[in-house]
Amino acid sequence: MVDYNKNFWGETPADIKLRSNPTVLVGVFLISGFVANYFFGAVYAFIQTICGLGYTYWAFNYSRTIIERIEEEKQEKKEIAERERKQREKEEKEWAKAEEKRIELLNKSIIKLLKEKSVKMPASDIDAFLKHQDVDEIKELCEDMYHNGKISRTSNYRYFILTEEKPKPKKASAPKSEEVDVEKELEKLKGLLDKGLITQEQYDAKSNELLGL
Repeated sequence: MVDYNKNFWGETPADIKLRSNPTVLVGVFLISGFVANYFFGAVYAFIQTICGLGYTYWAFNYSRTIIERIEEEKQEKKEIAERERKQREKEEKEWAKAEEKRIELLNKSIIKLLKEKSVKMPASDIDAFLKHQDVDEIKELCEDMYHNGKISRTSNYRYFILTEEKPKPKKASAPKSEEVDVEKELEKLKGLLDKGLITQEQYDAKSNELLGL
């Protein structure tokens, strides 16, 4: 049977009166507040702890990532610097080798020019003949070769090369023959001259040869 003294929630008028009592309402409110405060405080503390742990974990990983990235950049820069250093050393060696070869060829050209001209030449003239267009370098190279004994130099800085004069070969004199043979040859020549078979110049030349004059 339907109890018309109760409402939809099953409350009787007495229950409704009790619920409407201010004292009861205040008590329920206070109890509800303490319970909610305790419950939500615990929940908030838990959430705060979880968030703190999550942030700490994220911050740790982020810091580690940043540190690793910095280390990688340092290593990369170090490798690039090392490659550049090796490349620079290689280029310097190649340049030094090419420069040494250039200087060697230039020294040979200077020595060849001084031998061909056989005169004392200042650095400016050597530079002009070689069309080098760097008098200071020519003078520096000439000074180096002078101190190394490859070329000579005057007091007024004219460079030359001493050439040894080859001794002139002496005319070989006709071997001395016995006096009797020379006389016979001269008599034969005189006879040929008298007969007109040879000229006076030929007779004189042959006579001088026999006599060693």
